[in-house]
Amino acid sequence: MELLSMTFERSDRSLPATRQIDCRIVPGAG
Repeated sequence: MELLSMTFERSDRSLPATRQIDCRIVPGAG
């Protein structure tokens, strides 16, 4: 799932709001 991490990292840089979504998806995907 390294690709997902990379996508989130890239999005996080583009949209600060993605950070909140990433946090919510991270626990759900795990």
